[in-house]
Amino acid sequence: MIFHECISLTQTFYSPSLIPHDTQMDEDGTLKVPVFDLKAWVCLLDEFQVIDVIKLILEFIIDKKPELDGLDSLQRKLKELLQSKKFLIILDDIWCKDRKKWDDLRTSFLVGRSGSRIIVTTRLKEIAEIVTSTQGFFYHLDIMSEDESWSLFESVAFPFGCEGASTTLKEIVEELLTNVRACCCQLR
Repeated sequence: MIFHECISLTQTFYSPSLIPHDTQMDEDGTLKVPVFDLKAWVCLLDEFQVIDVIKLILEFIIDKKPELDGLDSLQRKLKELLQSKKFLIILDDIWCKDRKKWDDLRTSFLVGRSGSRIIVTTRLKEIAEIVTSTQGFFYHLDIMSEDESWSLFESVAFPFGCEGASTTLKEIVEELLTNVRACCCQLR
């Protein structure tokens, strides 16, 4: 899944609860079954090195720096961890247009169980087209209307209603919404 024209998710609405490391309990005490066996969230640099991205993903999954160095050994380790698992990998705020790097990175993800997902965010349509495995399969996030922006912001900032919010706070928020161009990623 590729999101085009979206400011970095980690800078805007990342929450540790979005990718929990442990299982959780429902309010009635029943165990929630995790949707994904493994999860990783990596924000990439402009011109990343595949070896560094794989190290970051491994570090996120195993909670420590990998002790391997070579690209082949790191790819083998990642494939071993992902093998037959349902995983979610988020590659956030992508700027690299090098197709070879994407191809080298992609080979590590081919071993997962059905339902595994890789989510990529970028502001550049060209990168969305390079990264996607299916021609034209990416989501372009359009600018939201002022009403949609306020509604989303209100639901996040005031989950129990904004009746108690001051008029000044509401005015500041309305100005903020106008200035961020109302992209849903920026609102969170």
